[in-house]
Amino acid sequence: GPSITSRKRKPDEDERQTIPNILQGEVARLDMKFLISLDPSFCSNTGAVHLVCKLDDKNLPSVPPLQLSVPADYPDQSPHWADEGEQYGANSFLQTVHKNMTSKLLQLPDKHSVTELLNTWAQSIRQACLSAA
Repeated sequence: GPSITSRKRKPDEDERQTIPNILQGEVARLDMKFLISLDPSFCSNTGAVHLVCKLDDKNLPSVPPLQLSVPADYPDQSPHWADEGEQYGANSFLQTVHKNMTSKLLQLPDKHSVTELLNTWAQSIRQACLSAA
C-alpha cells in the first residue's frame, strides 16, 4: 500500500502557535463543560491563536464546535467567533442557535473575554432549546 510520510513541524511553526499565559490561565479556569483544543488546521503568523471549542453538557443537545480566533494582543482585543454559518444551517434548531448567538454577541461589550463568548454560546443553545419546547 502507499506509505504515509509524517512531516515534522518546524520549530518556528510551534513558536507561532504559543498560547499566551493569560489565555492558558483563562482556559484552565473554564467550566468543565467547555472542551478547548488548538485548531490544527490553522497556522497563523499574526500571533492569533485559533481554538476549537466543544460543549459537553449533558443537559444540552450536541451542536457543532465553535471556532474562535484569539488575537495576539488578547485581552486588549476581543476573541472573534469564526462564524461557520453553514455548520449551523443544517436544521431549524441550529439556525435558531446561530440567530441567538449572533444577536447575543451584539450585546457583549466591545472588549469581552473567551469565557464570556463561550457562556454566550451556551446561553444561545439553552435559549434555542426553550423556544423549541
